[in-house]
Amino acid sequence: MQIPKNVLKEWPFSVLSKKSKKKLCQQSCVQKTYTQNEEIHTQTPLFFVQKGHIRVYEKEEELSFLHQIGSGCIFGLRETILHTSQKYTLIAQTDVEILSFDPSIIHQLAIEEPQFSLALSRSLRKKSDLFGDIKNFVSHIQTAKREGSVNIERLLPYYRKMKPALHPSIDGSTIDFGAWSYAKNRLPQDILQTHVYLLSTEMPTLLKPISPSLNSVETRYRRRTIKRLGAGKTLILVRDMHTDLIDFLSNLCLHAIEARKMRKKLHKHNILAQLTLPESELEQLLQDTLKADWTNYKALWSNNTIQSLKNLTVHHEDYFLCIEQNENTHVEDATERWITTIQKTCTDLKIDMEHVEIDIISSNRFAMEQCLSPYIHSHKEAITTWGKENCTHILSHLFSNHDDYIYAILPHYLEAFPNMHTLFEQPFEGLYNCNDTSSTGIPVDIIHPASLNVDHVDSHLQPTQNPNHIIINIDYAFGKQAEDILCSLITLFHHNIRSINIMGKAGALVGKRGDILLATHVVLADREVAYPMLHSGIDSNNPFLRNVHKGSVLTVEGTLLQNRPLLHYFQSLWGCVGLEMEGYFYARQIQQAIYRKSVKKTIETNFLYFISDLPMQEGSQLSKDMAPHESIPPLFGIIRSFLHNIFSRDST
Repeated sequence: MQIPKNVLKEWPFSVLSKKSKKKLCQQSCVQKTYTQNEEIHTQTPLFFVQKGHIRVYEKEEELSFLHQIGSGCIFGLRETILHTSQKYTLIAQTDVEILSFDPSIIHQLAIEEPQFSLALSRSLRKKSDLFGDIKNFVSHIQTAKREGSVNIERLLPYYRKMKPALHPSIDGSTIDFGAWSYAKNRLPQDILQTHVYLLSTEMPTLLKPISPSLNSVETRYRRRTIKRLGAGKTLILVRDMHTDLIDFLSNLCLHAIEARKMRKKLHKHNILAQLTLPESELEQLLQDTLKADWTNYKALWSNNTIQSLKNLTVHHEDYFLCIEQNENTHVEDATERWITTIQKTCTDLKIDMEHVEIDIISSNRFAMEQCLSPYIHSHKEAITTWGKENCTHILSHLFSNHDDYIYAILPHYLEAFPNMHTLFEQPFEGLYNCNDTSSTGIPVDIIHPASLNVDHVDSHLQPTQNPNHIIINIDYAFGKQAEDILCSLITLFHHNIRSINIMGKAGALVGKRGDILLATHVVLADREVAYPMLHSGIDSNNPFLRNVHKGSVLTVEGTLLQNRPLLHYFQSLWGCVGLEMEGYFYARQIQQAIYRKSVKKTIETNFLYFISDLPMQEGSQLSKDMAPHESIPPLFGIIRSFLHNIFSRDST
């Protein structure tokens, strides 16, 4: 049978246009009846109660009554939008007649009718604890921050309930090596030797005199200043006490869960008692017993694998974190020191700060330098010849742009010729480094296009000859830190800023790795607040961009602070094409600056992201590194689009 017209009188179908209502009534539905006290089962989660009353119980060991629904009720909207399973038991209180719908109807209407999408969003927010598990995790961290310490054992239950999309095998005994690899690369390398971490935004006063003598600890994919304070204790200077703190703690939780799974496997196979065997015998035992798990573990802990395993068995992940709040308001903080360095460099370069024209770019600093390096672009032929002979794994035909092929083989070329690496790192005319990051983790290049060697830059660029123009290129900020960083740049350059161009990596809800997202809006997941792009100068038909997906981009507070229901919600009801961690904070600062009249209303904003992972697709997540032909073209394509747009403005 077809959907009857009385369904259209009920919220949220009542807000549909006449055209959509007519279309909806042409859709089929399945009618089913139940007798009193019969349990209700439907093929789809979405149905309309045509007649009778239903008692709703929460699924527990003993049924717990929640409420009653009656005729005219539409049930299952939450499950339909969030793609979650039914968590209720439904019992017919009277004889009941229901009409089951195809859930795809809801998704299509949400795309076609903005008011319907808004009605759905409002209903879900008002009638359920939307994403409460994520909010509870963040809330627990904020409480612990105020109290000055975090006990990882108390935090772990909150983390587990989030069920992050990047941690698909969080439950059960299967070791999620993909997720574990992601976390390990974002945690200090001493994670198996340290039990106590001291977290602060500034070097503690008592440690400042001896800080240069303290041993540093590296983190592969996070720019943090980390110092070992002694056996089992490490200091971490976080970039801010919100995003960076959440990132560290969520990755620590992931590591703790997977490390415990590994230790349980060792215990199950009685390997713990045999860890004193000679290393070769122990290696063979582990390979024979654990098989693929041992192979994956060796790939993950490739440095001193056996010792790392022994450390893991005795560590038990009983971490304790002390959080030190910086209460000294009478000295410069890290961001103030950072912007003062930029100001001093501009002064040393004799830049006219009153009249200079400024374009701000946030991008990969090394990629920007490679685009403009006269050394690279005067040695293209030699690099290409060497690459074809020595880098056969990087296929030139996969790069439609020959310069991209040069950038792909460049790291291997410089590794083979260390003296060339030294030459490449030398400063060149037109580009000036501010390498003092002042614990922000953000190096800066000041670019004077008119001073560049126009014959030896990326072949698709023609630098402006405007002597009164500079580009401030900052490396990636992290999360909420972006707002403070951009505020400082606006404070220094204010009305001189012509455009703000943001490049980043993003997880995507459409497309594939290596594609590009062009943001029309940025939306903060926590508050569902959106900011539009202003006077954008780059569109999806830009010749330097390929496979562009245009739409809203979601800003989350942590890469692990996303789960499938959250991603489905913002994809279905906000039209989000991807997610990242800084866009909203940049955009909010721009809007505030316009309101305060710190920048011109005509300021141009361009936010572009290259897709590094697809969090809802197994095997396409951040734990898997991108191949050069996936990462190089979008990375340099975005930089070209920014620079070409900036240079073209001066040539017209």
